[in-house]
Amino acid sequence: MVPESEKKDGKPRARCKLYGVTYMVASKYGTRNMKRYIDTCPRRSSRDIGQCLLAQNSGSGSVSVGNLKFDTNEYRELLVATIVKHELPFRFVEYLGVRYLLQYLRPDILTIFRNTTKADLVKMYHREKRKIKCLLNDSPDRISLTSDLC
Repeated sequence: MVPESEKKDGKPRARCKLYGVTYMVASKYGTRNMKRYIDTCPRRSSRDIGQCLLAQNSGSGSVSVGNLKFDTNEYRELLVATIVKHELPFRFVEYLGVRYLLQYLRPDILTIFRNTTKADLVKMYHREKRKIKCLLNDSPDRISLTSDLC
C-alpha cells in the first residue's frame, strides 16, 4: 500500500500497488479494513513458504526456490508400479522399514495397506487393458500373437 492524497472528504487514504483500490487509513478507522483487503487482494501472491524447496542448479551453481507438490494419487501409482516391476508382495507396503522410510521422507503421508495396494493394482490393470484394446482396435494391420511353451 502506498499513501494517496486525501479525497474531497479530507480523510487520509492509501492505494494498493497491485490493484489500485483505495482505502481509508486514518487511525480512528483502525487497520481491519486494510488487513481484510490484503487477505483478499486478487493480485496478491501468498505462497506458503513451507511448501517450497531449495534446489541447486548444477550448471550455474545458483540456488533457487521451487514449489513442492505432492500428489497422493501419483504416489500410489508409482508404489504399485514398483511392486509390479520388482515382483514384490503386496505386504511390501506394510513392512516396518518401508513405513519408516516413507514417514521420514514425508511425515504427513497417509499409510497405505496391502488391500489398498491391491485395489490400486486392479484399477491399473483395467486401465492398461483398455489402452491395449484401443491400440489393437486402431491398428490397420493384422496382428499375430504366438507363444512358446518351452
